[in-house]
Amino acid sequence: MFIYSPYPILSVQRVLEEIAERIVKREEERQRMGAELRSTLEDFIQVAPGVGPTATVGAVDGGVVYEEYGSLILMLIRSVGAIFSYEEGALDSVDYVPSPLPDPEVVDSDIPLEREDYHPFRSLHRLRSELSRSLEVLARSPQFFFLDGSIVPQIVDKPRSDRLKPLYLSVVGLFKSLYSYYPNTLLGGIVKDSRGNRLGLFLREEGVDVPDWQDVSWLNYVLQPGEYTSPIPYSEEPSKHATLKDLGEHAENIYLFYLKASPLDRPYRVEFYSKDPQRDARRLASLLYPLSSLNPNYSIPPFLVEVDLRARLSKESMGYVKSYLERVLMARFPSLKLFERRPM
Repeated sequence: MFIYSPYPILSVQRVLEEIAERIVKREEERQRMGAELRSTLEDFIQVAPGVGPTATVGAVDGGVVYEEYGSLILMLIRSVGAIFSYEEGALDSVDYVPSPLPDPEVVDSDIPLEREDYHPFRSLHRLRSELSRSLEVLARSPQFFFLDGSIVPQIVDKPRSDRLKPLYLSVVGLFKSLYSYYPNTLLGGIVKDSRGNRLGLFLREEGVDVPDWQDVSWLNYVLQPGEYTSPIPYSEEPSKHATLKDLGEHAENIYLFYLKASPLDRPYRVEFYSKDPQRDARRLASLLYPLSSLNPNYSIPPFLVEVDLRARLSKESMGYVKSYLERVLMARFPSLKLFERRPM
């Protein structure tokens, strides 16, 4: 098959070679700097025990498909929870909440929204579903519980529109309900592809000369498998943080650390709720490292991989919803074009 390109093939290849060379030089620089930083951060690096845990672990994740049709917004959300029982690191049993493959929730809205509120609308509905499912899992008293993602509302989730304020406040209330299960259940969130630089900011304030990059980009060359950073507060000033301040007294109890579990994967960020962060970070790392190190190429713990796969929805999932609505509406209003019908 002939594919027209306005650029000569050799020119494209040359550009790609230049990009590859820049990436190589960048990673060589990070590797060099990581080796230098390791000795500086020696007291800040902790080692997780590698013994397989015996524990019950709850986890929740959600899948979403979303489409817009003029003023109509349609969403399908499926939130899946599970409790995993481990005996010396081996999976003994899984109990799904409410089931291995629950029916998705259908969300619709035709309220007028500004473009900047479309993301909060999607994210807040997903969070409300996931957090409601989380409370179902927590009611069964697992020793540990993890969300796939942050354990606090994100700044991008906070809407500007007053129309979404009740939805946002309901999500904040659900986060607070989550925290109420501590200390009987230790609560954490795994941020797989963190772009944060909170650790770098914290260390520079402590007088440590670390680069002004995303944390994982330099930590990847500082940490060895099985090592994690000492926990730090999520925010320097929680009472002034855009979303933490909405959590009231709970804002002071949110912490984070980074764990490197596999030699061929980058560290991931662990956020957690605690009133004894050093102790609880060690408890979390002791659970996460043995389970996350099973795959040398991919370090996300298997219980989150499982609920992620169960929760996923494809675009085809929306097909039934669209065909049903079209069938009902066309019978009454033949000229109504609810969905896009232009040829691709």
